[in-house]
Amino acid sequence: MLIKKIKIPEDEISLYELIVFLSKNWKFIFFGGFCGLIAGVAYITFVVVDQYEATAIVQMAKVAGNEVESPSVLMLKHQMMPYFSENTLKKCVAINQNKANFKLEVNNKLNLLTIKYSSKSSNDAIKCLNAALEDIIVIQNTLSYPALELSRKQLIDLLHKLATLDVLIQKSPSDQIYPASTYSRLTSDGLIYLAQLNKQIEVQDLRSKINLLVTNLNYPQTKEAELLVPIFVSTITDIKKIALLAAIFAGIFLSFIFLLVNKWWNILSLQKNQK
Repeated sequence: MLIKKIKIPEDEISLYELIVFLSKNWKFIFFGGFCGLIAGVAYITFVVVDQYEATAIVQMAKVAGNEVESPSVLMLKHQMMPYFSENTLKKCVAINQNKANFKLEVNNKLNLLTIKYSSKSSNDAIKCLNAALEDIIVIQNTLSYPALELSRKQLIDLLHKLATLDVLIQKSPSDQIYPASTYSRLTSDGLIYLAQLNKQIEVQDLRSKINLLVTNLNYPQTKEAELLVPIFVSTITDIKKIALLAAIFAGIFLSFIFLLVNKWWNILSLQKNQK
């Protein structure tokens, strides 16, 4: 009994065959992509909920031009322990966590702290960042209190010294004093003149120190933590874009697979009919 061997060609698809296949079926593949587009639009319209991201750029509190707490230190505290209050954690939907559900970014060049929070509601996102800002203000005010009290005490002491010197100068016999060159350094009038001159120099020095201290204790050298710009909210569109592109590619891919399966099924049917 003779057994006839049938040689089955290998399933190989050349680039030319693929181009021919696509040129013949491009309308069906395009239709599949269009169906995916419709499905993607319906999905992002009725299923995907808009996400809003609020951003706050915070300048740290300062005392006499020095930062009370650097942004890097604040970020490190946030990572290691509960930096923000329970009220903020509630508003930021993180009551069961030790840290709020927002992102912190540090700009080391400008010494700025950027806080970002995403939510389904723009109002909720803004409330979260306002609560976080209030916590930062309260904490940094507490940290700055000793330095502020010390500077204020120094200012009071300098003002008291200035008032005392003013009284002494007013009581000195300035109307009887002549230019220093008229007297010998050993005469009593010359000594009185030198003493008064020293007091005047000391007064000028005190006034300079007081002016510098007053400047350092006022804005912007001394200030609470504050926003560089008002909190702004933007819509997160990445999720919708990804979903839409995925739907289009899924439609194209499924139509391509359908055509390949259909072609393979026709080949099998043809082989069975030949047998």
